[in-house]
Amino acid sequence: MLLLAGCGNDDTTGTGEQADGHADTQVTYLDGKALFELYCIACHGAGPGHPGTMRLEERMSADQAPLLDRDNLPPDYVKLVVREGFKLMPPFRPSEIDDAQLDLLTDYITGDNH
Repeated sequence: MLLLAGCGNDDTTGTGEQADGHADTQVTYLDGKALFELYCIACHGAGPGHPGTMRLEERMSADQAPLLDRDNLPPDYVKLVVREGFKLMPPFRPSEIDDAQLDLLTDYITGDNH
């Protein structure tokens, strides 16, 4: 389901629009929020029914259990857990989430932009 940049695509705006202002027929990347919604929210979203959040509630306060509410996640730790997995969380290979996408995802999870 990952979308890849097309050959000869001149999308330099990062918005799905070509530099000349014409609409691009192919989205070239997902931002950190879209990646989180695609890969993470089912387990790590806020509220009941999210197994990763429920598991973290057993170890820490409920307000720190949803990943986007955490204030203590170093970026390198997020990248390690995404790549290696942790307990019941599966690892994500570079063929699933490439390094550039992992950077966007990590910035979204650890940043104040959500």
